[in-house]
Amino acid sequence: MPERVRTALIGCGSLGRLVHLPILATLPGNRLVAIADADPRALADCARLAPDAAPFADHRELLTRGDVDAVVVALPTALHTSVGIDVLAAGKHLYLEKPIAAALRDAERLVECWRASGRVGVIGFNYRFHPLYRRLRDLIRGNAIGNVVAMRTVFSVATDALPEWKTRRDMGGGALLDLGIHHVDLVRFLLGREVRSVGAQILEMRSDDDRVTLDLEVEGGVVAQSLFAFGAIEEDRVEVYGDAGKLTVDRHHSLTVERRAPRLGTSRAARLGLGYRGPRLRELLGSPVLPLRLRAPTAEPSFRASLANFVAAIGGTADPAPDLSDGLRALEIAVAATRAAAGSTRVVVGGVPAGSRTTVPPR
Repeated sequence: MPERVRTALIGCGSLGRLVHLPILATLPGNRLVAIADADPRALADCARLAPDAAPFADHRELLTRGDVDAVVVALPTALHTSVGIDVLAAGKHLYLEKPIAAALRDAERLVECWRASGRVGVIGFNYRFHPLYRRLRDLIRGNAIGNVVAMRTVFSVATDALPEWKTRRDMGGGALLDLGIHHVDLVRFLLGREVRSVGAQILEMRSDDDRVTLDLEVEGGVVAQSLFAFGAIEEDRVEVYGDAGKLTVDRHHSLTVERRAPRLGTSRAARLGLGYRGPRLRELLGSPVLPLRLRAPTAEPSFRASLANFVAAIGGTADPAPDLSDGLRALEIAVAATRAAAGSTRVVVGGVPAGSRTTVPPR
């Protein structure tokens, strides 16, 4: 392996152009050597931003290059399986944006190919690398709120202009696969437990699956309820309830993990809501995201951390996680939710033995 990982980007749409390309071009230990997209305009836009990267209209031609060690795939979901298999068959390491695929059988084919390849294969669940979610996980596992009883999450976006593929379930679109899949994975990551059964309601008001509610039964009797929606306010919030308190992270606004005591108290001030104190100054000064927010208020720091972990994993200095099996597991839960909504019943998520380990990045 060369001193720097030589990486290519396949997919020059908005995510590839605005997020992946700038990171890959400046990431220590990495060198962006090639880009590919079938859309000439998208390819030209990325080529102007990365003039040292060789441009290709056909990703298969790019994969014949001997100076490409790894590939980041940021394409519409329906293309993930075919392109991902091409990447692995060419002997390259793979970073695949979420969700892993639009259909379960396609995800299973991709995972089978990855396991046979011997290459690093990770899924783009970048929120696992967000500093606040990592701190939240550590607090949960450190028994900061005692035994976890329940979770409640919301992920909604205020957008009316979506590409066609994001509005169609058969192409991997909809709020469940585009937004909710992140939180489905966060349930497993934060709790370190598997989802056992799913109840769901899925509505289609403007496009496929644009309003979704989930009710997940997690190992150990934990209940996780979620709302995912297109065309609502911008919100991305996770709340974890324990028998000794509550922890909250608002990805857009929190500077630290908010903690609440288990009881309101008996004073009049407490009953009027005056007894709650926000984060203390010491907690704010120790915020893992404050310096990042001051430098770049709208940036999402987890993308860079996730890609950096991928590059380090190729070099053998980091855990190659979340891997493609985590992507498959999240899709299994999403598919179970779709079946539950269609049948107005709960669906058991099968195929995972009790007590199976959830892979997490290193501390």
